[in-house]
Amino acid sequence: LLGLHEGEDCDKVSLKEVIVLEAAKFAINKVNTLNIIPGVTIGLQVLDTCGSPSRAAKMALTGLLLASSSSCDSPPLHLGFLGPWDVASAKNVGLITRSLSNPVLAYAPRVTTVEHTIELITPAPQYAAQSLVVVLKSVTNSAVSVVHTSDEEGRILAQEFVTAAEYEYCCVEMVLEVAPGEEQNIMEDLTKGPGVVLLLGSDVQSAAIMQKLMDYDSPAEILLMMDNLGPVPGILLENSYKPVITLRRKGSAIKNLNTFVSRESPSYDEPRQQLLDALENCNTCGETQIEQDASAAFSIAATLVYLGAFRRAQLDHCGTKTPGICPSLKKMTPEHWHYLLTTEYLEDIGMRTFPELMDQRYGIPGNEDYPTYLVGYYNSSEYTFVQIGSADASSSMLSPLKLPKTRCGSKCSCHHTTTTTTTTTTTTTTTTTTTTTTTTTTTTPPPTIIPSTSLPQSPEIEIIPTITDYFPDYTTPKIPEYITETPAYPEFPYFPGVTQEFPEYTGGGGGGNTWDNSWSNSFGNSFGNSFGNSFGNSFGNSWDNFGDQFGSTESWTNWLTELPDFPRRLQMSGPSRLSKADTIFFYSSLTVFSLMCTIALTVCLIRVHRPPPRNNLH
Repeated sequence: LLGLHEGEDCDKVSLKEVIVLEAAKFAINKVNTLNIIPGVTIGLQVLDTCGSPSRAAKMALTGLLLASSSSCDSPPLHLGFLGPWDVASAKNVGLITRSLSNPVLAYAPRVTTVEHTIELITPAPQYAAQSLVVVLKSVTNSAVSVVHTSDEEGRILAQEFVTAAEYEYCCVEMVLEVAPGEEQNIMEDLTKGPGVVLLLGSDVQSAAIMQKLMDYDSPAEILLMMDNLGPVPGILLENSYKPVITLRRKGSAIKNLNTFVSRESPSYDEPRQQLLDALENCNTCGETQIEQDASAAFSIAATLVYLGAFRRAQLDHCGTKTPGICPSLKKMTPEHWHYLLTTEYLEDIGMRTFPELMDQRYGIPGNEDYPTYLVGYYNSSEYTFVQIGSADASSSMLSPLKLPKTRCGSKCSCHHTTTTTTTTTTTTTTTTTTTTTTTTTTTTPPPTIIPSTSLPQSPEIEIIPTITDYFPDYTTPKIPEYITETPAYPEFPYFPGVTQEFPEYTGGGGGGNTWDNSWSNSFGNSFGNSFGNSFGNSFGNSWDNFGDQFGSTESWTNWLTELPDFPRRLQMSGPSRLSKADTIFFYSSLTVFSLMCTIALTVCLIRVHRPPPRNNLH
């Protein structure tokens, strides 16, 4: 189930889906040639969804009917559906086919898990959003306006990006959602924001928005996109009047895939031929390596999941001495087939067919999606497209890039340099001196996310919005089911008020009461007596001497009084929000406290291990 064509009339070939199709063909052809499944020939039936969720459901039912009336020599086994990739279409197909026991397997990582379908890799869209923030700060170091599609992909990616930008103090001027047919309505709003515009969402809905943003009169001065341009970005960027920074997912290089796609075919293959013609006529594409596209690697991995599970089913039901489809295999239950699909690893069939896939560990159930992106730059004034490096969620390696200067937003502060003149006048009884000093300072915007116009404004209070200000329906992700209980955090007597950070703690039931009683009665009494009598006396004398030499005991006592409250201040302040004074105070506290403990321990050891008198010399 592939969206081979797109557009309102379903007449425009999607080059990304063509590569997905060719990669699946390549995998099946290799498995059949190597006779990986003895006596069985694997086939592939292609159904065009045109990127429409409703059409995807209809084509799924059509595929089941066509499979039952196939002209094969023997009735085939319908293994399931490969795709569709987009979330809306996958949901529709999954709801229809679940009662028919036909699995639906993704051929690429989606932005979220889809009910009644099987995910090739566990989705983790936060890593994609973090990669965008890394590139944005490395290349432009500027504020940004976010434009996203109205489907689930667009909303989720926009939410994750706002969260990642808030954490990295990247200013988001506005977040605009665009429904199909309303692309022109956002242009006036974008003129009030910064010149850098980020486009997020599904390929189908973002195509029309992308064309508007790349036009000559577009308010976007630099356009940032991720996986919206397909495997060959240069083809679509040749019509752009704006500079474009692209993030294209990087995958394992599939050997000989370029040769397979360029093969001569006895019959006319329209989608593949359009791909080859587009590559030949592209002036900015250079030498395009289809075998390095991530969609090809994912398509092959998803196809091998089906074939590896079927090979395992043949061995379980037919054994090694009975090739082909034995009667027992035809009676395989849907439950057993689903079990094989969700548990079969690719080590066996992957090493036999595509060992290069094993480096990325594709198709392993539960493996989290952690993408790496190739970063490209299209220079609209020179009509050139070049790769400038790569990036992931934590870092980037990019070549130096000179970008045109962009406008500032109405709310996000700009990074600029100003000159300030300060005049100081000093007067005495005998002499009057006037000094004028000119200094150059750099004005840096505060590390904050500027709220949208819908948020309450105040000239006295700076409002720092969170993700819920942009997305009111956003909910915190649920705690995984395997976390069955909340640990108890009893109040520690030397850090009063620490349980304020854990409001869910109410004593921990019986265990909490037992802990409190045993701590206060048993351990507290015994330890208090021994500590007060033995250690207190020895340490008190030593501390008096120490205080006489390095300062009064009273001043050190006042300093130590603030120490127990510091962990609470540290937790309340959050990461990267401590002042320099608090940081110095914290590390100084640790150093002095360690020194005190060392002195006290030394005194105790001297008293305990004092050697006995020997020959009346002492």
